[in-house]
Formats: sequence, structure tokens, C-alpha cells
Amino acid sequence: MFYYCLLSCLTTERERDRDKKKMDPIVRTEEILNFIRHPRHSSVSYSPDDDCFLVNNRGKCSRIRGIHRLLSTHLWPDYDHREVMQLARPARPAHLRRRSAVGKPWSQRHLYMTPKGKQRELKGQARGSKVHEELCTYARMFHVDRSEFKRQHAAPHRYTIKIIVALERWGLTPYYGEFNIYDEYVGYATAIDMVCTDTNGDVVLVEVKTGFNGCFQQGTKPMEGPLGTFLSNAPVNQALLQAMLMENTVRKRYNIRSASGVVIHVDDSGVKMWTPKGKLLRQSANIYKWLAIKENQRKEIPRRRRGGGRNKP
Repeated sequence: MFYYCLLSCLTTERERDRDKKKMDPIVRTEEILNFIRHPRHSSVSYSPDDDCFLVNNRGKCSRIRGIHRLLSTHLWPDYDHREVMQLARPARPAHLRRRSAVGKPWSQRHLYMTPKGKQRELKGQARGSKVHEELCTYARMFHVDRSEFKRQHAAPHRYTIKIIVALERWGLTPYYGEFNIYDEYVGYATAIDMVCTDTNGDVVLVEVKTGFNGCFQQGTKPMEGPLGTFLSNAPVNQALLQAMLMENTVRKRYNIRSASGVVIHVDDSGVKMWTPKGKLLRQSANIYKWLAIKENQRKEIPRRRRGGGRNKP
């Protein structure tokens, strides 16, 4: 009887410690601050002139591939987003197609151009860049000065507003935007769109995707490699693989065990959060190792052509 009472007391004490850890803001924010202040953060940067990431390793600066280029090379090399758009978008009748003003007489150009005073709506990469820039400013100013976000972006895009409202509804608190990370084991670098924490204080890595005109879940063929048996090359699966690879990197290279990757997709129909589940989640560690092996094999080919490989027996 004494042992049962002692066990119940210990259990109650553990529950109190656990509840205290959840309620204490200092303990909750310790892991996210360790991640943001990690010394590896100062070793990687993005070079707009070279259009690539640069990693400074012991004073030696070298180029490193981006995450999308790495994954597309090994998992969806033949993917063409225009083909998906054609499958998702039915052909419009000739009398409803938008005609260009190029090559038309000046007297008729006004019939094909945007009316004066009406701003043309951003689409595609331009819209995505604007939303990413606004979310980056929002995340970086969230704990500093929220009014600075309103001063820099007086009229944010409607997609940005949808995501901000959804983050509050899901209990995600942003801490940083466009946070650079790299993984020398796999051989890639990327910028995390948003680094957040959930209600339990765990680190959440957010990959933001915009648009896709209703074809976010539509693919053209299976993935290459070990994923081809159960996964298509749909944009949603591509984004989930990016989030999953970032999660593995942050856990293994930055020692943040509570990190998890999610995808937030927003379009005209609304905003939705996607997380790796099922077989894809169970294959996470195997995919991480497989990508490292494939990338190392790719790097060995030009070395052997230059004569820098191992001597043949």
C-alpha cells in the first residue's frame, strides 16, 4: 500500500512539473530561442547575385543547392506545372479568351488593356513573392513592434490576411520569417518561410504555398525512387516533402527534437494546413537517408570525370 501511495505522489509531482513547463513562458520559449540563435544560422546566407545559397565552413565559402532543386532532381525530374494547369483548367471558348493589346491599332488598344485607375491583380510567382514578403515582415515584427508591419504594408494581400487569421485560429505564434538553414549531410540549404510555436511550445516549421488554381492535389505521374509506389508528384506532395526534409534537418543538425514541418496552402477557396501522415510519415527517415545517398552519388560523377575520384583497382 505504501508503494502505491508513493507512486501516486511521484505521478502527481511529474504532472505538476509537466503543467508548469507548459505554463512557464520562459521554458516554452527556450527551445525556439535556441533554434533562432543557433551558431549555424550565421554560416549560411542567400546570394541574390549568384541566385544560390552560400555556406561558410571554417572560412571557406562554397555554394550549395536549394531544397526544391534537390528534391526535383531526384523525385520529380519530369514535372511540368503547365501540364497540370491544363488538366485542371478547362478550355475557354474563343469569345471569352482574353486577347492581348500587342500589335493592335492605338485606336483599339483600350479594348484589350486594364482600365485606367484599376490595379492589375498579381498572379503566379509575383503574388507568391508578395505574400511571402508580407508574412516574413509579420513574423519578424510580431514580438517587436506589430505596428511596423502595418506601416510597411498598409494594404496587405488578401492571402496574407487569410493566413494571419488562420495562424491565430490554430494557435501558432510566429517568431521568425525566411530563416536560413542548411544540411551538409544531404547537401542542401533553404529558407523556412515561417518559424512558429504551437500551444505546447513546440517548434513548427511552416512552408507556405499560394494559388495553383485548384490543382494543388493533382499530379501527372508517380514520384521517382521509393515513393513511386504510393505517392504522386502533385504540388501538395512536393510541399510536404519539403516540410518533412526541413523537419529532419532541424532535428538532426540543430538538435531541436520537438520540430515538426507543416504546409499552409491558401487560394481563393480558403486556407488549409497539411501535415505528413501515414506511410509518408513512416518513411521520413528512410527518405532522408536515400536523398543523402543519391546526392553524394551525383557529386561523385563529375569528380571521376575530372580524375579526382578514387583510383581504380
